[in-house]
Amino acid sequence: MKKLLFYVIMLAAPLFCYAQSAEEETVAKAKKLHDDAIELIHTKRFNEGMERFKEIENLPGLRADVKAENYMYMYALCLDSLDEKESALNYALKAESLYPEALKAYEIQVVKGDSVALSCSMAPTAAQVALLALERYDEAISALERQIVIVDGMKGRNIDGMEDETLLFFRVQAYYGIAGVYDKKKDYANCFEACQKALDEGYKMYRGVEDENMKSVAYALIGTMYSMSIKACLRQDDIKQAMFFAKKTRAHIADAPEPIRSSESMALYAPMALLEVVDAYKANGELMEALNIVDQAITWPFSNFHAFLHDKRGDILLALGDEAEARRCWERTKSIVPDFYHGVDEESYPLRKFGE
Repeated sequence: MKKLLFYVIMLAAPLFCYAQSAEEETVAKAKKLHDDAIELIHTKRFNEGMERFKEIENLPGLRADVKAENYMYMYALCLDSLDEKESALNYALKAESLYPEALKAYEIQVVKGDSVALSCSMAPTAAQVALLALERYDEAISALERQIVIVDGMKGRNIDGMEDETLLFFRVQAYYGIAGVYDKKKDYANCFEACQKALDEGYKMYRGVEDENMKSVAYALIGTMYSMSIKACLRQDDIKQAMFFAKKTRAHIADAPEPIRSSESMALYAPMALLEVVDAYKANGELMEALNIVDQAITWPFSNFHAFLHDKRGDILLALGDEAEARRCWERTKSIVPDFYHGVDEESYPLRKFGE
């Protein structure tokens, strides 16, 4: 019996080595094609790059993790450069369908000491981006719910780039995304509920991470959910509740500890959040306080929102009866973003068409 077993092993060993060798050869071919595709994309030869990715897709016996990774690149190319949203969605869903098999292949490679990627773990979020662009909102929400399930299943696995602290972020991001989809759908009641869930997850993240950058991100996400709650309340004409969250948002910004207060995350989030706070105070008839908040927001360094803030300042000043100063604010907006008022409804915004 032992002798028979010995012969079986001896016969199987070359087959196993051949299988390993064939797999490695296929992966090497995929890597060469991938490098060619990236070079073509860098020179804006997008369709040729896609052809290389398709060659990878059709390689026989390709490992699931490599194939799924390739689908993620195909997704990104379709969405960002080829403007093919349906194709992008299709590739994201293919990557997602391969995730269980890709995870097993990934873990085998890690044991062998190889460095591999598992970005297909974020395929549902990728699908959600395409679905949102296609205005398929319910499917986008379902994709994010699937993302949460995948994230929860990755805890404790120590996947490279997906450590438990990072997974806390992806979980918050998914709930934040769900709130955003409901906002796009104009379903403000569900948007508000999703914001509250995202707030809970944001606080869990803030308490659960030690890295200063991650803590800053968590703090900013919490504030963003407060400000999105303002918008959801205002859209439902609930000014009292909107004011509650407006005050929460202001306090959250004012109470930010260092180094969070000086972080890039706060510089990105605070001006955007204060735009919603201003809307709440304006809706509540507190125009002078709304003006004070705008002036505070303009002092934040991140200039991407300054055009919006000067525009908002003009609205408030017009409501206060200062048309001349309102016009100067809108001029300032146009100096920052020249086409800011392009295509606006002239009946709704007659003063914004000045000088044209």
